[in-house]
Amino acid sequence: MMGPMRKLSTEKRAAILSALVEGSSVNATARMTGTSKITVLRLLADAGTFCAEYHDEHVRNVQAGEIQADELWSYCGCKERTKKNGGQGHGDAWVWVAMDRDSKLVLSWRVGRRSGLDADLFMADVAKRVVGRPQVATDSLAAYGWAVYSAFQGNVDHAMVHKIYRSSEIEPGRYSPPRCTGCTKSAASGKPDVATASTSHIERQNLSVRMGSGSRTTSTPSRCTTGTSTSPASISP
Repeated sequence: MMGPMRKLSTEKRAAILSALVEGSSVNATARMTGTSKITVLRLLADAGTFCAEYHDEHVRNVQAGEIQADELWSYCGCKERTKKNGGQGHGDAWVWVAMDRDSKLVLSWRVGRRSGLDADLFMADVAKRVVGRPQVATDSLAAYGWAVYSAFQGNVDHAMVHKIYRSSEIEPGRYSPPRCTGCTKSAASGKPDVATASTSHIERQNLSVRMGSGSRTTSTPSRCTTGTSTSPASISP
């Protein structure tokens, strides 16, 4: 017969989540708290689900003067080119994030492909969480043009920030981040203040996401193997 199931105390749960938030790995957290790896992962999944539901319920009717949006690259199981060559995995995965410039509040996020469909769904979720006529600043990804305009039904001032990069000489088979050598801005729709349009805050936030976890500090961020994820759009009724 199975014995009675053990339930983690509130103090133990707080210790596990605190360690994870501070950037400790799952294995290190399990060792420090005297729990199993499976226990840590289950608690992490429960906490993530609760946070997603809380965000979806409470981040509504936000007065956002300027919204910045960007995408954070990762991969699930294997990189896209490895998947095309028969590798086991789901390939590239992109985290779309929109943030209010002034309060730094994350308005919406989505995990998916870097495609027009994902851009449409992402911006549609952003639009239903804010009120008024915001200014939206994005990079020059073509999918943003129609996605932003249609999501806000034209009631938006959208500026695109185009950064110019120069690749450095590297050895074959190695990756080196390109160097930014210039930047141009343009109005995509409405009448945005192009002079103040920027994606620097959201790009710095995405860097914090990478640096906040040891597995994201290299040029290849953390990986998953299940390919399962949620976003506010998938939770909303």
